[in-house]
Amino acid sequence: MLKFPIVSIDEFDVSNPISWDNYTEQLISFLKTNVITNAEKKRVVLLAVLRIKTLGVLLSLLESESPSTKSYNDLIKNFKENFTPTSSEIYRHFQFQERMQRKNGTVSFYVTELRRLEEECNFDTTLTERLRGQLVSSIKDEALQRQLLAESKLTFNEAFSKAVADESAAEQAKHIHSQKLNSGNSTI
Repeated sequence: MLKFPIVSIDEFDVSNPISWDNYTEQLISFLKTNVITNAEKKRVVLLAVLRIKTLGVLLSLLESESPSTKSYNDLIKNFKENFTPTSSEIYRHFQFQERMQRKNGTVSFYVTELRRLEEECNFDTTLTERLRGQLVSSIKDEALQRQLLAESKLTFNEAFSKAVADESAAEQAKHIHSQKLNSGNSTI
């Protein structure tokens, strides 16, 4: 009998299949936490945590075969093939290039999103140049953008550091300005 620590795993949402990679990460963490390394036990746990909808999807993927006859890796492969269709590398590059910093989004969040998108782009050696170009060309602060464009030998790390520092300074200046306005109003 398997004895588990108090750790649970959420249900996979078949209506949001794009989350399959996240779900497998959660499943892997669950298996590691519970020290489940045996392939047979992994398969049993996977089948046990599936909910009715997800199990139904699996049964239709396997057609006439029973999930109990498949290995853990085969089951994961079947789900991955169904829930994470491969997209064109050109399309992934397009998504990367089109990703702009959101109006109220921070530079750190924007760069995190760019890094997430670039993982599937196969940029190889040009990655930092592409990140730098995307950060500078899509940053929402025009004054900062001009400042970064004025640098002839700007690296991604320099651009990122300057953008984060500028964003922080802008927030601090805004706070100071609002404090001055508030204290100025109270003395009138």
